[in-house]
Amino acid sequence: MFSDKRFEAVFTAVFSVLIFAIFYVLISMNGVVLGNDPAVHLEKAQIFLNTGQISLANLGWTPPLYQIVLAMVISMGGVTDIGQMIFLVKAVAVVCDWLLVFSVYLIASRFFDKRVGLLASALLLMCFPMFEANQFGGYTTILALAFMLLVFLYTPLAVERFNYLAVAFFVAFGLVLSHQLAAFLSFFIMPPILLYMIIKSKGKHLKAVAVIVIGGGVAFFLYYATALFPYLGYIGFVFFGIKTYAYQIPATSLQAYVTNFGFILLLGVAGLIIAGYKLMKDNKPLLTMILL
Repeated sequence: MFSDKRFEAVFTAVFSVLIFAIFYVLISMNGVVLGNDPAVHLEKAQIFLNTGQISLANLGWTPPLYQIVLAMVISMGGVTDIGQMIFLVKAVAVVCDWLLVFSVYLIASRFFDKRVGLLASALLLMCFPMFEANQFGGYTTILALAFMLLVFLYTPLAVERFNYLAVAFFVAFGLVLSHQLAAFLSFFIMPPILLYMIIKSKGKHLKAVAVIVIGGGVAFFLYYATALFPYLGYIGFVFFGIKTYAYQIPATSLQAYVTNFGFILLLGVAGLIIAGYKLMKDNKPLLTMILL
């Protein structure tokens, strides 16, 4: 008979192999041919390797975390062959997929139990948008979702154990450098949660809040601040005046969600209601706020 820890280790290994196999095969459906987005990621990773700098022109694309990781892997492996580089683009993307799946497992296990974590991660693998993102090269979106979940996971953990403070700092840092939209959404999602933590603890959790804010703030300053300071007067126009992407608004309609997620959407709404009720019943207000 396996012990619970040994069974969990074996299951994690098998599940990881399954995730790597599924998504590597999915990304490799076109053979060695990369789509537009993956090719741009590789190009920017090579620019970073050649210059040692991140160009301000990169601001027109996505934040550089994925490209930096890719550049580091290429450099450490001493890779110069284009075929091997393409393999590494896919490999790093699959690691992002793995991170997202296990972030879902970890946060669901933390909030409830491991059975819920297993169910949540399995349902994630039935979500069409995750496969779609892999096919068009939206690896940074997947990475950003994983870091958002990790921030939600380590925000309450950072107040319970001192050694989680460093992890909270780095996941907040990684969130800002993974995708602009994730950073933008977090700017609205996290302040009420952090403010509640300070008020509820009467300032005792200020250290954990400060670590998360500093982690995200340092990343924002290093990547965005230098480019934004000269154009602060145009911020309102950037967020509210540009109509270029107005055509994407219908993509957030109920019909679009039903089309993309199918029955998973219904299960998600039902799960949200049940989970919210259980957390409130168990008197876990901080976890309830994070969930909602």
